[in-house]
Amino acid sequence: MTIFLYLLPLLLVQQPKQPEFGTLSGLLRDSNGRPAAGIRVFVTPVEAAIVGRGRAAVPVRAPDPIGRSGRGGGTAILSSISQTDNQGRYQLADVLPGRYYIAAGSLASPTYYPSGTALNQGRIVNVVAGETITNLDITLAASAPSNPQRDLWGRLAFEDGSELQVGTLQQFAFILSSGKVQHIAQPFTVQQGLFAFQSIEPGEYVVSVAPLRLGTYLKSITFGNVDLTRNPLTFGADTGDTQIQVFLTKTRPAGTPRGVKVKGHIIGWRTGSPPLELNAVLTTVANRGHSEDLFGVASFTPQEDGLFEIDSVPPGQYVISRYENDRSMAFNVAGNDVTNLELELGRDNRSTGVALNRNAIRSIRGTVEVDGGAIPEFTVTIATIRAGAAAPQTVAVSGREFSVQLPEGEYRISISGLPRGYSLETVTAGPLDLTEPFLVSKSGIADRFTGAPIVVRSAAPAPAVSAGITVRLKAPSSQK
Repeated sequence: MTIFLYLLPLLLVQQPKQPEFGTLSGLLRDSNGRPAAGIRVFVTPVEAAIVGRGRAAVPVRAPDPIGRSGRGGGTAILSSISQTDNQGRYQLADVLPGRYYIAAGSLASPTYYPSGTALNQGRIVNVVAGETITNLDITLAASAPSNPQRDLWGRLAFEDGSELQVGTLQQFAFILSSGKVQHIAQPFTVQQGLFAFQSIEPGEYVVSVAPLRLGTYLKSITFGNVDLTRNPLTFGADTGDTQIQVFLTKTRPAGTPRGVKVKGHIIGWRTGSPPLELNAVLTTVANRGHSEDLFGVASFTPQEDGLFEIDSVPPGQYVISRYENDRSMAFNVAGNDVTNLELELGRDNRSTGVALNRNAIRSIRGTVEVDGGAIPEFTVTIATIRAGAAAPQTVAVSGREFSVQLPEGEYRISISGLPRGYSLETVTAGPLDLTEPFLVSKSGIADRFTGAPIVVRSAAPAPAVSAGITVRLKAPSSQK
């Protein structure tokens, strides 16, 4: 008796939880009454379907993922997707409680349970947590295409199996482009990470992923055994039910640039205000010409004085804004740090434009030379020699060229993060040794004592130019 009383709390704790989902199942037949195998069946919430009521199609988001329609397919709001087996049977699991339409066939032209081609012909099914509803049989309408290959499906996942978060699904967008049309899709199921391009004509396409959130990288895109990062996708009747597989990673793949820093000042920033968004500008092709769409890649909160810094920003065109439709002046990011942005917030907290600070000194270029090996990744740090001055500037170098923005003052430069075996030979600007204190003036790097700009004279007729930073390294293979 004592043992039972001791174990009773443990038994109570280990009681299974009430399931949070419902399950739907049934049989799918073609218009002749025969079981229809290999056809997708899906559910869409009634509330979402109100937007497209009366259409013979799964409703799309309003607005669609890129803010407009007419691009060769939107993205349906689906809650669960399945596919019929060889006997035409289907089962939709993990359906959250609620009211749904069940549909089968093409996303662009489905049949709604039990056999309607329009939403108002569909019967609403009420899903209850923990319950299974059976015998939800569907007969494909004679006018509805039974060939599921009109839709090109894909699946998104992290290579390490990390779960796709509900709030981040809309941050992913996939682009299918040909010389005639461009389709854009987004994932619509959290558990499965599925997305689809609707009503795709046979042909050759290029597949790409819209700018990703900072810290997330593209690992691979494949279609069967075809690497879509290097080759186009050939889509036709003989491709069967092959899916596009997109794998993401949180580790920067080898060969992917590290990105640069974007720094600046928010004029009118108030502590406690909502974060700002760094948006990548993507030029897309609509039916009526080209347009620009914004994809959020990072949220950030400036310091109390309005200063901000965003690291690892890849090349591209960007805007900074607070609201999704709040477009400030665009600025470009190339292979160099952008350190002199100014953004002014109006009285309604909307941005009034991003501009380069004209008082900042121009970018000082740098080059890397390696004796006997490949150029490694390392860090250049430039610190002022005056106490209490600005924080050191750091530049992540991952190629032959880099640059840094510096105001006037006296500095000292240092190199860190070199791989094992590499050594630093010299850091110079023309004849000037920059490991010693050096001066930055309006003309660039200058002699610390005379203020005369350091220039490099080229062979005639090329004129003399301001000297940049030259970092010379020695590779392990050249060590003696």
